[in-house]
Amino acid sequence: MQEPIHILVMGGSLGDKQMATALDHMVSGAKRPQHIEVICGRNESLRGELEDRYAGNSSVEVLGFCTDISERMDRADLLITSDAHPL
Repeated sequence: MQEPIHILVMGGSLGDKQMATALDHMVSGAKRPQHIEVICGRNESLRGELEDRYAGNSSVEVLGFCTDISERMDRADLLITSDAHPL
């Protein structure tokens, strides 16, 4: 059995719909075992929606604001993040 790929997704600024759609594609299109760690930051609306959507799915872990981002990035095999939007 293959070792799961560890995917770190950071993009609370993407908005609820875009993030949920991206995760749906990642989960449904997986070709190998994966662990997806989603950091929503302070976007509590997104966090709540994703927690509800992926409740019971052990391959998806939804988190809020984290202070250990660099350690999480070090552990990840793949990092997916949004681009910075100019103010």
